[in-house]
Amino acid sequence: MKKLLYGALTLVFALVLTGCGNREKVVCEQKSTSYTTQLVTEVEKDTIRGMSMKMEMDLSAYSDAQIEQVAKQDFCTLVKSYLSTYSEALENCKQDVSRKILTITSDINVNRITDQELQLNKTSKEVKEYFEKQGYTCEIK
Repeated sequence: MKKLLYGALTLVFALVLTGCGNREKVVCEQKSTSYTTQLVTEVEKDTIRGMSMKMEMDLSAYSDAQIEQVAKQDFCTLVKSYLSTYSEALENCKQDVSRKILTITSDINVNRITDQELQLNKTSKEVKEYFEKQGYTCEIK
């Protein structure tokens, strides 16, 4: 009886820790010769719960002096102007230059996205299809 109880408790704790498997991540990437953009969308059942963005730009063709100038620029503001759909939604934007790579990361507040097509009531499959139409390569994890 004790073994059965311990087994049941272990199963309950495992389900609590993993969230019963209801949350999926849609990981989308778009690559060019000099940069990579990655969007991660967390979907629970049929609702988008969170998003994050990561951009990496290869600076290997730049001189050290040019890279120093790049490091001084405010790329978070530039990204906000470039991604107008998400400009009000970008939060905690950070940039870093190391090993000749500029990395910009940001959380995306899904409640502030202005894109009418990307509504919050989407399944993982619908999110994947939406971003693939935008030129991204996506997978559901």
